[in-house]
Amino acid sequence: MDDVKWRKSSRSDTSGKECIELADLNSSVGVRDSKDPKGPSWC
Repeated sequence: MDDVKWRKSSRSDTSGKECIELADLNSSVGVRDSKDPKGPSWC
């Protein structure tokens, strides 16, 4: 999922310690930990 556009969730922690990123996919939404963008992603 390297070619998708990720955005920070509005529900993420504002201090930057706990941030979730989302990506709009064709039929689902991708989720990943913003502190580990090369780590696992879920959809």
